[in-house]
Amino acid sequence: MPIDDHKTLSILWVFSRVPKEQEPYVQKSIPTWYGPLYDENGDWIKTHVANQDFAAWVGQGTITDRTKETLGASDRGVIMMRRRFFDELEAVASGKQPKALITDKDKNKDVYLPSACREEMINGMPREEQIKHPLLGPFLLDFIGQSGQPESVREAYEEAIGQKTQRAQYFVVHGANGDE
Repeated sequence: MPIDDHKTLSILWVFSRVPKEQEPYVQKSIPTWYGPLYDENGDWIKTHVANQDFAAWVGQGTITDRTKETLGASDRGVIMMRRRFFDELEAVASGKQPKALITDKDKNKDVYLPSACREEMINGMPREEQIKHPLLGPFLLDFIGQSGQPESVREAYEEAIGQKTQRAQYFVVHGANGDE
């Protein structure tokens, strides 16, 4: 969400379905935290999915001069997306409605959004099947979305999924500071 020309607020909202063996599950609260961008040495944290995005976004600088960039064949998707954005901005500026805006409140319910794991997230799956899933399985091992997950949130997540994460297992073996 743009704050101004130099700052953006990024909100990561994650839905993880618990394994079938843990259903029905009622979440007591929705945890929140401010995730760090840099480690204790001032280096970018790039171990988590969102942090990798942050490094790419912020690494460009506050306002990037697009007139000086050279886009190649591999940037075709970027070029197409920008063209689409500018076409829609021109449409709005001329008083037209942008594409894909749903103004009918009856049609603006349960809008289908494509997802790589749509059926699995709707229907759920047993733990053994979920562990083997290439996209959902890693979330049973550790929270890979955003750095800085508080310990209390990890513990609540482990309770929800019915197992310890690898991070918790690592701390049992190595201690909180990584010592053996």
